[in-house]
Amino acid sequence: MADNLMNYYMNYKTNRLKKYGLVIMHSEDEFLKETFANYLKTYINCYYYSIFDTVYSNTCDDDIIKLELDGKRLEMLDDLSTYELIDSNEVFAIKLAYINEAYYVTLFLTSLDQMRFDNKEDISTTLEQLLKSNPKIKEKLGTKVSNLETLLKETYNTLNKFFKNTDNYYLLDYQLYKDQENLVKIVLTSSITMLQDNYKSSLLERVYREDKLKKDKEDLLIRKFIKQLIFDVYNGRKIYDKYFIELDDYLFTNKKDIENFLEMLNNPFIKRYLVLGISNNNYLSCQSIFKKYNYSLACIQDFSHINDVSNKLNNIDTGNVYDYVIVSSYKTKDLNDIMKYTCINLKGILFDKEG
Repeated sequence: MADNLMNYYMNYKTNRLKKYGLVIMHSEDEFLKETFANYLKTYINCYYYSIFDTVYSNTCDDDIIKLELDGKRLEMLDDLSTYELIDSNEVFAIKLAYINEAYYVTLFLTSLDQMRFDNKEDISTTLEQLLKSNPKIKEKLGTKVSNLETLLKETYNTLNKFFKNTDNYYLLDYQLYKDQENLVKIVLTSSITMLQDNYKSSLLERVYREDKLKKDKEDLLIRKFIKQLIFDVYNGRKIYDKYFIELDDYLFTNKKDIENFLEMLNNPFIKRYLVLGISNNNYLSCQSIFKKYNYSLACIQDFSHINDVSNKLNNIDTGNVYDYVIVSSYKTKDLNDIMKYTCINLKGILFDKEG
């Protein structure tokens, strides 16, 4: 099974937040751990994935988070009520208190999750300010402030190490499509100085395009894209509306490879931003796999051999498979027909900038 970097990151985030919550509550109780896990799953779904259980919304803010967490609180209280006659009065009362108290603690944890530090030395001051505005949490935390601060510093160090770029041999290039401001194609470019200084660029380009390297390069591109997306979101940097990864024909020679790539990207947060570009023939050859993962797709189409481009576009448009068409080539006389085409289901027809 392929590694899913985004899932690893989200699992790490959730586990750290749960650890903070247990420190605040001064407990390692298993029921409390499960309670925090439920609240934090709701928070992650709401804040990062735009998946809502309680409200109907396309956006997420503090009020929405509060409503979603309160909905989860009521759901857990309802589930607990079935144990009122099974658990002892003492055990039932403890569980009831855990659900209600962990709700308020989780609201505080969401603030911790969204805090950013310029350096590790800022953690102490920022935490102190946050606790000052949350006296109930400060009182509950009591003498464990230094414990929480230590955990925050550990997380800071781990994330710094995770985000550190240790590979400059290949770089991500974000190429805007023609006449688009927020739709970019992601390309992996080589930057191996030792080779560039000793070999002709034409020879290097020929080597980089060899089929046997394409699978490894695609794997690297995906990992770098995910890591950079996490970094940009974490630091509040610019996020494009959509990122396009165009899958080379060679990658479809082994369906297992395609499924591994799709599994690497299989996360609700990534799917909000990602569009996969493929030829229609390749889609048909792996139709069941693409339906399983339900990605947004763009049809890479060569129009240079198409007699009726409007009819071809209409067939792609009404097929309800693709969100975009990427024009890889066309006859000059057909450009006007392509540009004039009115999309029905498609969100757009895209050209490379140099096209």
